[in-house]
Amino acid sequence: MRDVRPWVRGEDWVNLVAGVYMAIVPLLFATVYAASANAYIMGPVIAILALLALAYPRVRTIEWLQLIAGIWLFIGPWTLGFTATTQAAWNAWIVGAVVVIFSAVRLVELGGHSFGTGGTHLPHAA
Repeated sequence: MRDVRPWVRGEDWVNLVAGVYMAIVPLLFATVYAASANAYIMGPVIAILALLALAYPRVRTIEWLQLIAGIWLFIGPWTLGFTATTQAAWNAWIVGAVVVIFSAVRLVELGGHSFGTGGTHLPHAA
């Protein structure tokens, strides 16, 4: 297992930037409603999950949720019907692929074949 200290893993920082980008991309480019709604919802979801993954580096469940969010973002253009809106579709495909790849890398590092914390416990509130 690589680094398990909070706030240091590059994979989750990349996912945080990807989530923030996805949240603001509808403001930058004119796009269809389905693409905008998907970006406005999934961007913050991915960013929040990335922040949680940075704060709790050993919790595999968070990485799994990021992976699922990335998959949804990637398939969104087909399932929500905005593949004809090329710019919005490519944004979703690229950001979704980035989130999937970096979440999968973290899961491999954590031995992520199951949900949970990998034998560790979450810190208790003080």
